[in-house]
Amino acid sequence: MIFQPFLFLFTLSFNSSSQYSKLPRLFIDLDSQSALQKDSIVLLSRDQQHYVQTVLRKKRNGAQIRCFDGLNGEWLCSVRYDGDGGGRRSSSVLSVVCDELLRSQSAQNDEHSLTIFFAPIKKPRMKFLIEKCTELSVNCFGVVQTDYTNESSKGLNLEKLSIQAVEASEQSERLDVPIFVNSPSEKSVWTIQEILSYVTCSDNGGGGPLLICRERGHGVPVVSVLKNICKVENNAKFLIGPEGGWSPEEEALFDKYERSHENVHSISFGETILRA
Repeated sequence: MIFQPFLFLFTLSFNSSSQYSKLPRLFIDLDSQSALQKDSIVLLSRDQQHYVQTVLRKKRNGAQIRCFDGLNGEWLCSVRYDGDGGGRRSSSVLSVVCDELLRSQSAQNDEHSLTIFFAPIKKPRMKFLIEKCTELSVNCFGVVQTDYTNESSKGLNLEKLSIQAVEASEQSERLDVPIFVNSPSEKSVWTIQEILSYVTCSDNGGGGPLLICRERGHGVPVVSVLKNICKVENNAKFLIGPEGGWSPEEEALFDKYERSHENVHSISFGETILRA
């Protein structure tokens, strides 16, 4: 049995008619916008207005799109322009109106929790990482500082990474958007020690396994580990290293925690080295 989160993309089913499945999707941020419900009117942000008009080319009143907010499912919505009839004469999109519930939030499996802790890598590859992990149903991201983190990869723009996660969720038919989690010290970047302490403390992240990706024969084949943990766990955290690999000090720390905590596992994806 493969770890459950990776299966969700292949088991999606639409409650809505196929006539709506090709409509573009738009994420509504509950932190700054209204929740989606029948007949609700949601004001669009300036960026969303530009996106709907210029990119999606929905330039008339009543044009249809699909919207989701991560909590209330997916809705068929109508675009509402200001002015007297929309079209090219309208200066901006004011809102969308929720017409029909297409998929409830329960239509997608939300029982699992999958977190990726990753060391920053160069920006073009970073976008690829966020995009593909989002498509594979990762729930949370955590940025970690390591001994060999590339200097050119520091100074992350988490707001930009969050936007990339939103775009990937819109494209991949997800009903939610992964979040970036801060460390216990409320910093945006974790240390290795903070992660290990967090996952081995029952009051915090304990209970779920931490799978440390280690190259060159330091870990157990990932399939073997997943077969064991998926029988009792429905969540996991992966820790991915930098382009330069783990330092000897970090390797020693991993060994120490793996010996003393049964939920810490070193894993391997094979004999070849995967590009960061």
